[in-house]
Amino acid sequence: MRTRLVSLVIFTSLAIAMLHCKKSEPDPVTPGGTTPPGSSTSVTGGATIPVVKTNPAITGIASTSAQVTAVLESNGGEAITQHGYTYAETGKTDSKQVSLGATSGPFPLTVTAKLTNLLPNTAYTVYFFAVNKVGQISMKVDFKTEASTSTTVSTGTVISKASFPGQSRRMSRVFTLNGKLYVLGGTDETKSPKVELNDLWEYDPTQDKWSQKAALPVTNGFQVDYTLPIFSIGGKAYTMITLLAGAKITTSTMYVYDPAADKWTPKGQVPFIGNYRAAMVLNGKGYVVGGGYSITGSNTSTFLELSKAVWEYEPTSDKWTKKKDFPGEARYRAFGTAYNGKGYLMGGNADNRGNLSDLWEYDAAADAWTQKASAPSEIQGGSYSGQSYLVNGQLTFVNLGWNYFTYNFATQAWTTALAPAEVYRAPATGKGCTLSVFNMESIGNTTYIFHEYRNTSGTPCTNLMGQFWQYTP
Repeated sequence: MRTRLVSLVIFTSLAIAMLHCKKSEPDPVTPGGTTPPGSSTSVTGGATIPVVKTNPAITGIASTSAQVTAVLESNGGEAITQHGYTYAETGKTDSKQVSLGATSGPFPLTVTAKLTNLLPNTAYTVYFFAVNKVGQISMKVDFKTEASTSTTVSTGTVISKASFPGQSRRMSRVFTLNGKLYVLGGTDETKSPKVELNDLWEYDPTQDKWSQKAALPVTNGFQVDYTLPIFSIGGKAYTMITLLAGAKITTSTMYVYDPAADKWTPKGQVPFIGNYRAAMVLNGKGYVVGGGYSITGSNTSTFLELSKAVWEYEPTSDKWTKKKDFPGEARYRAFGTAYNGKGYLMGGNADNRGNLSDLWEYDAAADAWTQKASAPSEIQGGSYSGQSYLVNGQLTFVNLGWNYFTYNFATQAWTTALAPAEVYRAPATGKGCTLSVFNMESIGNTTYIFHEYRNTSGTPCTNLMGQFWQYTP
């Protein structure tokens, strides 16, 4: 009996010891603290967290961009499931992440990324992180961007116009048609869960008046936002509407809006899926270029596939024709426009490679592309990434920064100027509120700025939703 009791005590003690020695799973990626260079944490079996011996290095510092490089010495004996960079203005918590996914080396592995859309003359903190089964290493570096290289302030007249009367929204689709401006759809982020919108509003500049028009006849599983191209052809608006099943994109269907009848009419199904495609209208036909989509059709912000496809849309026959692929780098969120019978594609995002600055001209008759002079800085489209307007034979981009980048079609040259404060910065107040969420569209030589919802929780920012400005350069 005594022997059995001793055995039971020993067994229980061993069980408790094994329970306390159980290896814990690593926390999610939360760069913030640093691990001393070259240090490691080991567990049974000799594996450690990933090994990085020195802090990241910053090179190529400019007013709105910089390059960061780290050397991953080894995986610590366990597969690396995630690595990349996070960065934010020093002292702030609203960081951005460049996620580079899993890696199997070879080691040592040099990991480089370009950070874009930074603010001039601003301090930033960058963390390189790598995660394996044992845990995470996080190494940081601080740097400051250069002051803006521009000394010229873009001039013009800014006038406050009638405020937008619709409900709060973000990422709406703004377009012009027959001398009037329209706001379509978007997402109401003040609701929980978020609500996709399908309403349409018309602004008449001659009366400084907003009017609600017929909503898109879609009710379930749709997405109507700035990522979808709109063609203004023959006094009507043609738009692609993405239909969703849960979180997966299933189909895209064309709809046409006739302002005279205030009516939407469904057209045929689009022969491709995905969004963030650049759009342009040439000789009465619509063209879409590039875009992003996932292999599984998942509607996420990280695309597994980027496209070089060029599609032509003929509205009379409701027919799509595949053209030659775009010869430049595959991308999404590029700008598209047309001028003097030619199409133009600018910038965009090449996913993990970051934003692009190249400019291309498209000749629809020859189905041929010609590369032009690149912009002075990266260009990316979207209501929270940047906007553009075309007036007086010049195309101007307003990116997340302090500069305007203007391309003159006649001279084929770029100029840079500081953005007018009234247009881009002044309405927001407080540190960290120099950027707004907005759309820009031009009617003739006048540009209109439509401000959208911005979550200002925990910041001294001002929510500018509904503010509407007229800007004449």
